[in-house]
Amino acid sequence: MHVRGTYKNLEYPHKALSLQAYKDAIQTCVDEAESPINLYIASDNNEAIGEIISTFKSVTNKIIIHPSVRMPKYFSKDPICLTSATGPKHGEEVLIETILLSRCDHLICTDSNVAASALYFNADMSVDYLNRKYGSR
Repeated sequence: MHVRGTYKNLEYPHKALSLQAYKDAIQTCVDEAESPINLYIASDNNEAIGEIISTFKSVTNKIIIHPSVRMPKYFSKDPICLTSATGPKHGEEVLIETILLSRCDHLICTDSNVAASALYFNADMSVDYLNRKYGSR
């Protein structure tokens, strides 16, 4: 899954989803799976990752996170790309996370260039595009 937070609510307030929207989508996958799922989380913030881990660690087979620089809060006012953490290393981390997302069987996401790129790399992957489900809230 790709959880896009930080300044998304400033960029497109109508497209900034609650963390609950992502958790509901994960819960649907857990409920529909025949066995415990592996969950890969790519995100621009640590709050989302922590909340998802605490909610799903007991019902998943494995939760995978690639070590990357992230913002602390889901709705941080500054994106990483406008902080001192940006640069070639951050670009490399985003590319690695995009490639890892593309290796998943199913993608839970909102509109983002990272999610779009993962889908270009793996057009056969199924996807829950949460903006379609939640519309223009």
